[in-house]
Amino acid sequence: MKNLRTTLINTGFVSDAHIARATPRRFKATLLRCSWWICLALSPATFASAQTTTGAIQTSNGHYFYAVNGGGLGGPVSGLGSAALNTNRTVAQAWEIFTIVWPTSEKFELVTSGGDFVTAVNGGGVGGPNDYTSPIHTDATAALATPFVFTMVDSTHVTIQTCDGYYLTANDGGGFGGANTVPIHTDVNSATRAAGAWEQFTFVAASCPLPPPVYTSVKVTVSTAGDDARQDDEIVATFSGQSSAMCLKPSNAGTDNWGPGGTSVCPLNSNAPDWGNWTSDGTQSFPLNPGQTAFGTMSVTLIQHPRGLEGWDNWNIQGISVDAIDNAGNSTRILNLGTFTTDSNYGACISRLTNSSGTVTFQLSTNSAGQIISGPNGC
Repeated sequence: MKNLRTTLINTGFVSDAHIARATPRRFKATLLRCSWWICLALSPATFASAQTTTGAIQTSNGHYFYAVNGGGLGGPVSGLGSAALNTNRTVAQAWEIFTIVWPTSEKFELVTSGGDFVTAVNGGGVGGPNDYTSPIHTDATAALATPFVFTMVDSTHVTIQTCDGYYLTANDGGGFGGANTVPIHTDVNSATRAAGAWEQFTFVAASCPLPPPVYTSVKVTVSTAGDDARQDDEIVATFSGQSSAMCLKPSNAGTDNWGPGGTSVCPLNSNAPDWGNWTSDGTQSFPLNPGQTAFGTMSVTLIQHPRGLEGWDNWNIQGISVDAIDNAGNSTRILNLGTFTTDSNYGACISRLTNSSGTVTFQLSTNSAGQIISGPNGC
């Protein structure tokens, strides 16, 4: 059995990061030549909550599953014994395309182009004529509690089993359609014989959206304009979707209660820095827990701990940028406002935080510079 990670990457279909998102238990390799199998191999969990993708099902001798009339059949098509699901097509067109629906992380349902569900009569075990005992019907209009299960045979073929453990068998390996041929049987299981060529199928892609990247950390860079953040000031950032704030700057005079359960995210630091005028604090990295596939907002808050003769402070932000790092190490900028030069231009200020207006909130975006949506805008 080929290693899933190595096979996927060597075929060039996906990156190591895509596989790292989730490796399924039942899917052990990829399908030759088509990206639809990547959907399956990446993880059925990717398509959880009844997510879908589409493709054709090919038998061992190159024929395609064919839902007669696009589905809707549970008995004879025309004449005694005609089947609802044939295997006599050599080109995949509309009635050869099925939608795969993942109701759980490992099992799936097949839906015809006409919107009907493929079902195995009695949960499998049928190989007779196409009447009420027909092995396969396409007349269910809603999902039943009997989805199918894929199992990988090698790097190019899978078996399809009913929930009762019976295999779908393409009679003679495919090529059947019409009366009394019963193209698909469901009367083989591990007790009768091992799955052979007639029980092995290939999937040919119609479409397959790759799952979005999962961002696992952020890098934040802030520059100060013409009013500094003193040593006794504390500065924290909060991201929507995260349970705890992040410490951008500690204080030498006090701590916050912005962590989980009222704990501190910035420990007291007697050597806390002074963010002087026209300086940058450099870039700081913070983990995201949980990882995120999209971003909403980030807020930056000035928490003041004045002591002695010092009063309340004001802090001018000259520029701020945020880069999101995914689990492949790729960086995407989700905020980029202001400048990071060290020139003494007092007007180069995007937000002035004070004791009375101490928080500014930014809208984050993967396809724009972002913007201030609340709090001081400008100086």
